[in-house]
Amino acid sequence: MRQLNAEDKMNMLNFEIANVKVDGAIGFGSGSLEPRVIFVGQNPGQSAYNGYRFFSNPKDGSSQLLLPILDRLGIHNQVYFTNIVHSTTVDNAIPDHELVNIWAPYFSRELAIVSDKDSIILAMGAWTSNTLHRLNIKHDRIWHPSYIRHRRPDLKDEYEEIIRRHVKSTF
Repeated sequence: MRQLNAEDKMNMLNFEIANVKVDGAIGFGSGSLEPRVIFVGQNPGQSAYNGYRFFSNPKDGSSQLLLPILDRLGIHNQVYFTNIVHSTTVDNAIPDHELVNIWAPYFSRELAIVSDKDSIILAMGAWTSNTLHRLNIKHDRIWHPSYIRHRRPDLKDEYEEIIRRHVKSTF
């Protein structure tokens, strides 16, 4: 019997994720399956649709800020994007504990597929960081790109420098 590679494992996991019974659209992680940096968010935004790949559309929301930064740093092909909760919430509400409990086992399995001892996990936002703490997952916290885009565009250059410093530590 042949060993399953990361792509096979991820395809099997995504099949299971697609069949989770929850309200809202379900999305999937995207990017390199051997990443140096793993960006973790809360959950997909309300405009996401079933089958959406997180941070895969450069014209979509937070991707408009984060993806060009990764391109300038030359690492876009060495990162993976995911969310703790893989489903949207009504009116972009913060996911409750029940929803986190539904998705946590899938999220943990996803991290097991893509992370290794050299990967760093960057939690985008306070909720994500606090939830990763509760799940005992080592990470560093950064601002979510939507915070910079909508509330603090004056921090755009500083945001890029923060990402640069984290990325530099892994290469």
